[in-house]
Amino acid sequence: MKTASYFRSVLFILSFMLLGCGSSALTAARKTIVIAGQAWMEVDSDFSVAYERARIEARETSSTWEERDAKLEKWEEARKAVVASGLAIKSAALAVSIADDGYTSDWSVQLKKMTEAIKSLYQALQVIGIEIPDAISKFTQGSI
Repeated sequence: MKTASYFRSVLFILSFMLLGCGSSALTAARKTIVIAGQAWMEVDSDFSVAYERARIEARETSSTWEERDAKLEKWEEARKAVVASGLAIKSAALAVSIADDGYTSDWSVQLKKMTEAIKSLYQALQVIGIEIPDAISKFTQGSI
């Protein structure tokens, strides 16, 4: 999966960046992004399997496309939340990287958008009943 390998690469690089940096807002941002990315990869893996099962079940138990679509509606919303949160994590990582290079970056805005996307992901996962990693739950509580 191309997205998962991208996240592994980003997390690997950010982890090494954490080792060489002192305590700063950017260091805290990097740590937050690493935690979010690791949790996202876990969710993406579990969600992909559950989503495929739901699609198969909906296809096999529906007599019309409308019926199938209705059964998958909450799953489609969750899929959109998985994609959106993945993109938000990538954007935050890129913004922090740009700031690290000394350029002007809206990294704090991107970090807030990432947090909001993860909160939306949490809500969507609750609706479909998928197990939610602790790190995702902590974002919704403001613990990270």
